[in-house]
Amino acid sequence: MYGPEHPYLAEAMNTLAALYVRMEEPAKAEPLYTRSLAIEEQAYGAESLQVASTANELAMLYDRQNNFSAAEPLYVRAITSREENLGEKHPAAAVSMSHLAAMYDRKGDYAKAQEVYKRFLAAREKLQGPNHPDIASILTLLGAVCIKNGDLDSVGGYFQRALTIRETRYGPDHFEVATSLSNLAVLYIKKSDFAAADPLMRRALAIREKVYGATHAAVANSLVNLAAVVRAAGREAEALELEKRAQAIRAGKP
Repeated sequence: MYGPEHPYLAEAMNTLAALYVRMEEPAKAEPLYTRSLAIEEQAYGAESLQVASTANELAMLYDRQNNFSAAEPLYVRAITSREENLGEKHPAAAVSMSHLAAMYDRKGDYAKAQEVYKRFLAAREKLQGPNHPDIASILTLLGAVCIKNGDLDSVGGYFQRALTIRETRYGPDHFEVATSLSNLAVLYIKKSDFAAADPLMRRALAIREKVYGATHAAVANSLVNLAAVVRAAGREAEALELEKRAQAIRAGKP
Protein backbone atom coordinates (compact mmCIF):
# COMPACT_ATOMS: atom_id res chain seq x y z
CA MET A 1 0.00 0.00 0.00
CA TYR A 2 2.69 2.48 0.96
CA GLY A 3 5.65 1.33 -1.11
CA PRO A 4 9.21 0.34 -0.09
CA GLU A 5 10.33 3.86 0.83
CA HIS A 6 7.42 4.96 2.99
CA PRO A 7 8.20 6.26 6.53
CA TYR A 8 5.71 3.78 8.00
CA LEU A 9 7.95 1.00 6.76
CA ALA A 10 10.93 2.61 8.47
CA GLU A 11 8.96 2.73 11.72
CA ALA A 12 8.14 -0.97 11.44
CA MET A 13 11.78 -1.77 10.68
CA ASN A 14 12.91 0.09 13.79
CA THR A 15 10.45 -1.85 15.91
CA LEU A 16 11.62 -5.16 14.49
CA ALA A 17 15.28 -4.17 14.83
CA ALA A 18 14.75 -3.29 18.49
CA LEU A 19 13.19 -6.72 18.99
CA TYR A 20 16.23 -8.39 17.43
CA VAL A 21 18.48 -6.35 19.73
CA ARG A 22 16.57 -7.63 22.76
CA MET A 23 16.90 -11.16 21.35
CA GLU A 24 20.67 -10.57 21.03
CA GLU A 25 20.63 -10.99 17.26
CA PRO A 26 22.54 -7.87 16.11
CA ALA A 27 23.23 -9.27 12.66
CA LYS A 28 19.50 -9.16 11.95
CA ALA A 29 19.01 -5.75 13.53
CA GLU A 30 21.78 -3.91 11.67
CA PRO A 31 20.39 -4.05 8.10
CA LEU A 32 16.96 -3.01 9.36
CA TYR A 33 18.34 0.06 11.14
CA THR A 34 20.50 0.90 8.12
CA ARG A 35 17.62 0.71 5.67
CA SER A 36 15.31 2.60 8.02
CA LEU A 37 17.91 5.34 8.33
CA ALA A 38 18.06 5.75 4.56
CA ILE A 39 14.27 5.92 4.27
CA GLU A 40 14.00 8.50 7.05
CA GLU A 41 16.73 10.64 5.51
CA GLN A 42 14.78 10.75 2.29
CA ALA A 43 11.42 11.35 3.96
CA TYR A 44 12.31 13.77 6.75
CA GLY A 45 15.73 15.19 5.94
CA ALA A 46 19.20 14.32 7.15
CA GLU A 47 19.01 16.50 10.27
CA SER A 48 15.56 15.43 11.43
CA LEU A 49 14.81 14.04 14.87
CA GLN A 50 13.59 10.78 13.34
CA VAL A 51 16.98 10.30 11.71
CA ALA A 52 18.75 11.25 14.95
CA SER A 53 16.82 8.61 16.87
CA THR A 54 17.61 5.83 14.41
CA ALA A 55 21.25 6.94 14.15
CA ASN A 56 21.53 6.73 17.93
CA GLU A 57 20.03 3.22 18.00
CA LEU A 58 22.38 2.05 15.25
CA ALA A 59 25.32 3.64 17.06
CA MET A 60 24.41 1.76 20.24
CA LEU A 61 24.23 -1.47 18.27
CA TYR A 62 27.73 -0.94 16.84
CA ASP A 63 28.97 0.19 20.25
CA ARG A 64 27.86 -3.07 21.88
CA GLN A 65 29.82 -4.92 19.19
CA ASN A 66 32.91 -2.80 19.91
CA ASN A 67 32.70 -1.41 16.39
CA PHE A 68 33.68 2.02 17.65
CA SER A 69 34.65 3.46 14.27
CA ALA A 70 31.11 2.85 12.99
CA ALA A 71 29.41 3.99 16.20
CA GLU A 72 31.26 7.29 16.68
CA PRO A 73 29.98 9.27 13.66
CA LEU A 74 26.43 8.09 14.32
CA TYR A 75 26.56 9.23 17.95
CA VAL A 76 28.00 12.59 16.87
CA ARG A 77 25.29 12.95 14.25
CA ALA A 78 22.55 12.16 16.79
CA ILE A 79 23.94 14.67 19.28
CA THR A 80 24.29 17.43 16.68
CA SER A 81 20.78 16.94 15.33
CA ARG A 82 19.17 16.77 18.75
CA GLU A 83 20.99 19.89 19.94
CA GLU A 84 19.95 21.79 16.83
CA ASN A 85 16.33 20.68 17.00
CA LEU A 86 15.74 20.47 20.75
CA GLY A 87 18.45 22.58 22.37
CA GLU A 88 21.63 21.65 24.21
CA LYS A 89 19.94 20.96 27.53
CA HIS A 90 17.32 18.55 26.17
CA PRO A 91 17.50 15.05 27.77
CA ALA A 92 17.70 13.29 24.39
CA ALA A 93 20.85 15.17 23.43
CA ALA A 94 22.38 14.55 26.84
CA VAL A 95 21.68 10.81 26.64
CA SER A 96 23.51 10.57 23.33
CA MET A 97 26.45 12.42 24.90
CA SER A 98 26.57 9.94 27.78
CA HIS A 99 26.66 7.03 25.32
CA LEU A 100 29.46 8.63 23.31
CA ALA A 101 31.51 9.41 26.42
CA ALA A 102 31.12 5.87 27.73
CA MET A 103 32.17 4.52 24.33
CA TYR A 104 35.33 6.63 24.33
CA ASP A 105 36.06 5.36 27.84
CA ARG A 106 35.75 1.72 26.78
CA LYS A 107 37.81 2.46 23.68
CA GLY A 108 40.58 3.88 25.84
CA ASP A 109 40.35 7.36 24.32
CA TYR A 110 40.20 9.04 27.71
CA ALA A 111 40.88 12.58 26.49
CA LYS A 112 37.78 12.49 24.29
CA ALA A 113 35.77 10.79 27.03
CA GLN A 114 36.75 13.55 29.43
CA GLU A 115 35.73 16.24 26.96
CA VAL A 116 32.32 14.69 26.24
CA TYR A 117 31.59 13.97 29.91
CA LYS A 118 32.20 17.67 30.59
CA ARG A 119 29.63 18.55 27.94
CA PHE A 120 27.25 15.96 29.37
CA LEU A 121 27.72 17.44 32.84
CA ALA A 122 26.99 20.97 31.61
CA ALA A 123 23.85 19.82 29.79
CA ARG A 124 22.54 17.96 32.83
CA GLU A 125 23.28 20.87 35.15
CA LYS A 126 21.16 23.13 32.94
CA LEU A 127 18.36 20.56 33.01
CA GLN A 128 18.47 19.32 36.62
CA GLY A 129 20.39 21.97 38.53
CA PRO A 130 23.88 21.68 40.06
CA ASN A 131 22.94 19.62 43.13
CA HIS A 132 20.86 16.77 41.75
CA PRO A 133 22.03 13.23 42.65
CA ASP A 134 22.44 12.47 38.93
CA ILE A 135 25.04 15.24 38.82
CA ALA A 136 27.02 13.42 41.49
CA SER A 137 27.01 10.29 39.33
CA ILE A 138 28.25 12.21 36.30
CA LEU A 139 30.96 13.89 38.38
CA THR A 140 32.07 10.44 39.52
CA LEU A 141 32.29 9.18 35.94
CA LEU A 142 34.16 12.31 34.90
CA GLY A 143 36.61 11.98 37.78
CA ALA A 144 37.28 8.34 36.97
CA VAL A 145 38.03 9.19 33.34
CA CYS A 146 40.32 12.02 34.43
CA ILE A 147 42.32 9.53 36.51
CA LYS A 148 42.66 7.24 33.49
CA ASN A 149 43.73 10.23 31.42
CA GLY A 150 46.38 11.18 33.99
CA ASP A 151 44.66 14.46 34.83
CA LEU A 152 44.86 14.08 38.61
CA ASP A 153 44.67 17.81 39.24
CA SER A 154 41.05 17.97 38.09
CA VAL A 155 39.79 14.88 39.89
CA GLY A 156 39.67 16.11 43.46
CA GLY A 157 37.17 18.85 42.69
CA TYR A 158 34.85 16.44 40.89
CA PHE A 159 34.96 13.77 43.59
CA GLN A 160 34.63 16.29 46.42
CA ARG A 161 31.63 17.90 44.77
CA ALA A 162 29.99 14.49 44.29
CA LEU A 163 30.57 13.74 47.97
CA THR A 164 29.02 17.04 49.03
CA ILE A 165 25.93 16.49 46.86
CA ARG A 166 25.41 12.99 48.24
CA GLU A 167 25.95 13.98 51.88
CA THR A 168 23.48 16.83 51.49
CA ARG A 169 20.86 14.72 49.73
CA TYR A 170 21.20 11.41 51.59
CA GLY A 171 22.90 12.19 54.89
CA PRO A 172 26.38 11.19 56.12
CA ASP A 173 25.82 7.42 56.39
CA HIS A 174 24.46 6.50 52.95
CA PHE A 175 26.15 3.87 50.80
CA GLU A 176 26.56 6.42 47.98
CA VAL A 177 28.50 8.60 50.40
CA ALA A 178 30.77 5.64 51.11
CA THR A 179 31.40 5.30 47.37
CA SER A 180 32.42 8.95 47.09
CA LEU A 181 34.68 8.64 50.12
CA SER A 182 36.39 5.63 48.57
CA ASN A 183 36.84 7.48 45.28
CA LEU A 184 38.53 10.38 47.04
CA ALA A 185 40.72 7.97 48.96
CA VAL A 186 41.81 6.26 45.73
CA LEU A 187 42.81 9.64 44.35
CA TYR A 188 44.96 10.37 47.38
CA ILE A 189 46.56 6.93 47.10
CA LYS A 190 47.51 7.70 43.51
CA LYS A 191 49.06 10.92 44.79
CA SER A 192 50.86 8.92 47.55
CA ASP A 193 49.05 10.97 50.19
CA PHE A 194 48.26 8.06 52.46
CA ALA A 195 47.61 10.26 55.48
CA ALA A 196 44.70 11.86 53.61
CA ALA A 197 43.44 8.54 52.22
CA ASP A 198 43.36 6.71 55.55
CA PRO A 199 40.46 8.52 57.31
CA LEU A 200 38.39 8.49 54.13
CA MET A 201 38.77 4.73 53.73
CA ARG A 202 37.98 4.18 57.41
CA ARG A 203 34.83 6.27 57.17
CA ALA A 204 33.74 4.40 54.03
CA LEU A 205 34.32 1.11 55.87
CA ALA A 206 32.28 2.26 58.87
CA ILE A 207 29.36 3.31 56.66
CA ARG A 208 29.34 0.00 54.81
CA GLU A 209 29.45 -1.96 58.05
CA LYS A 210 26.47 0.07 59.28
CA VAL A 211 24.50 -0.21 56.05
CA TYR A 212 25.27 -3.78 55.01
CA GLY A 213 26.44 -5.50 58.17
CA ALA A 214 29.92 -6.60 59.17
CA THR A 215 29.98 -9.70 56.98
CA HIS A 216 28.94 -8.21 53.62
CA ALA A 217 31.14 -8.49 50.53
CA ALA A 218 31.27 -4.68 50.28
CA VAL A 219 32.80 -4.60 53.75
CA ALA A 220 35.43 -7.12 52.67
CA ASN A 221 36.32 -4.91 49.72
CA SER A 222 36.67 -1.89 52.01
CA LEU A 223 38.92 -3.85 54.33
CA VAL A 224 41.20 -4.77 51.44
CA ASN A 225 41.31 -1.16 50.27
CA LEU A 226 42.14 0.06 53.76
CA ALA A 227 44.82 -2.62 54.07
CA ALA A 228 46.49 -1.26 50.95
CA VAL A 229 46.54 2.22 52.47
CA VAL A 230 48.01 1.21 55.82
CA ARG A 231 50.58 -1.05 54.13
CA ALA A 232 51.72 1.83 51.94
CA ALA A 233 52.06 3.88 55.11
CA GLY A 234 54.39 1.22 56.56
CA ARG A 235 51.95 -0.46 58.99
CA GLU A 236 52.31 -4.04 57.81
CA ALA A 237 50.88 -5.76 60.88
CA GLU A 238 47.66 -3.75 60.71
CA ALA A 239 47.39 -4.42 56.98
CA LEU A 240 47.66 -8.16 57.54
CA GLU A 241 44.96 -8.05 60.20
CA LEU A 242 42.59 -6.16 57.88
CA GLU A 243 43.26 -8.64 55.09
CA LYS A 244 42.62 -11.51 57.48
CA ARG A 245 39.18 -10.07 58.28
CA ALA A 246 38.43 -9.66 54.59
CA GLN A 247 39.48 -13.25 53.81
CA ALA A 248 37.26 -14.55 56.61
CA ILE A 249 34.24 -12.69 55.25
CA ARG A 250 34.85 -13.98 51.75
CA ALA A 251 35.26 -17.52 53.05
CA GLY A 252 32.00 -17.22 54.98
CA LYS A 253 33.78 -17.48 58.32
CA PRO A 254 33.82 -13.95 59.81
